[in-house]
Amino acid sequence: MDTFTVVVSFVSYLRLLKSLRAKPNRAIEYSLMKQVPLHERAKHFGKVSSIGLNFEGIMVQDRFEDFSHNIISGFVETACKYLGFLKKETHEFADIDLTSIPVKQRAITTTISGTTGRKTKIIITDVHAILSEASFSNTNASENLIQPLSEEVMTEEDVKNFISLIPSSDIQTRLLFYILKSFGLRRSEARNLMFNSKNVPNDLFLWDINKAQEWLKSEMYGDISYDNKLKAWVCDVVKREVANFQSQNKTVRRRLIPNFFSQQDLTNLLLEHIKERQLIMEETGQKHVHDYLFYSNSNNSKGEAITGGTIYSKYRSIISGSERENFHLNFSPHSFRHFFATYLIRIKRKPIYDVSRWLGHRDEKTTRTIYLHYLPGQDNLPADDKVGDMVATFKNGGKV
Repeated sequence: MDTFTVVVSFVSYLRLLKSLRAKPNRAIEYSLMKQVPLHERAKHFGKVSSIGLNFEGIMVQDRFEDFSHNIISGFVETACKYLGFLKKETHEFADIDLTSIPVKQRAITTTISGTTGRKTKIIITDVHAILSEASFSNTNASENLIQPLSEEVMTEEDVKNFISLIPSSDIQTRLLFYILKSFGLRRSEARNLMFNSKNVPNDLFLWDINKAQEWLKSEMYGDISYDNKLKAWVCDVVKREVANFQSQNKTVRRRLIPNFFSQQDLTNLLLEHIKERQLIMEETGQKHVHDYLFYSNSNNSKGEAITGGTIYSKYRSIISGSERENFHLNFSPHSFRHFFATYLIRIKRKPIYDVSRWLGHRDEKTTRTIYLHYLPGQDNLPADDKVGDMVATFKNGGKV
């Protein structure tokens, strides 16, 4: 189990605690308990709804969580800082692996940077990514608080550079990030992709390449399939209930997303991955145990379905030690979703309504607000007119 999974589980634990009982001064008492004290409603989550008195003595429906989003954010940030302290200052925990913990760069103004006019970039824990992995969002946040995207967005060259860092032998990882790029999925949505593994021929890895690709396009049934009318791969994103609520996603309604990038590249990666997956499942005795497209390669969970944390860990592992590591730290797996959206809006000139539908946003207004600076300034620009696009973007006050 990696450190990221531990921290995400910590979020889940905090959500299950009854705050009235979870006083800090009882930490020692809790550590001696044989059973973790959970929120009573957690035992019947999704089955019954209890009623009780709140702090003001008013009868209300008992909430699943008692700690607020902001309080848990503070707990998680402090916990991650403490992990960093243990690694740096103690011998016992010097070898703890923190590379799986999501981080991001933040520009701050210091006394010196304020004088020079340049901001200093520091690396901080991406608490939002951790809470998102635990499927914990701020329910009190208003839709009106949605702001235009302010973070840097990957260019097509940046994406190609990142993909080039993945070893050619690591087919699954190359396919994973190709899918994130091509369909703009959230991590949890990519993790939950499935297909009918029972339909895969036992000797597929022995087939002629052309015959195998023909089978793939006509006989592979699942969330990713080939549409003969469109002559393109499409991704069918569905809201899928899973046993582990940490793997739940924000999918609101089912959506079909066409692939606007190379169909042949996706065909090649998908075929090699299916063949490799079949061999791994047989080796680990996991064949037909689950139909998730992506599987774990870790020794203690080999063959099992991956988690959203696995995807982030892969991203960190890929950029670690690369020449442009600091540059890639500005991004995360979610950045491929922003790339997908801005590419369709700026380069492909797709209608904002379609982009919103493919992203799975609740409405078109959300998409317009987030990608405000990337909306074309005029509608008569030809498709793929990158120079005209940059001019229009500049006029709109956006970034290029």
